[in-house]
Amino acid sequence: MAEERAPEKEAMTTREAGRRGGLRTKERHGSEFYRQIGKRGGQTLASRRTREYWAEIGRLGGNTVKQKYGPEYFREIGRRGREARRRRQAEQQPG
Repeated sequence: MAEERAPEKEAMTTREAGRRGGLRTKERHGSEFYRQIGKRGGQTLASRRTREYWAEIGRLGGNTVKQKYGPEYFREIGRRGREARRRRQAEQQPG
């Protein structure tokens, strides 16, 4: 009699393996676990970097955004921010 073979499994991509591992971790530890490890990582990184490092990162990011969207983009988001602040302040005024 011929041997029966188990059906061959499809190869899993790295992306799929990561997704499954993340879902499994979430099942075991809950979503709060991710917040905690993210916070720890952020605190560790912040303690290891200088003010100059963060200023340089901000400058590089700002230049990238300016190249992609142009200087008008910054004027527009600044205008929107001012309007939002004024609305919040007006809502907080008694009256």
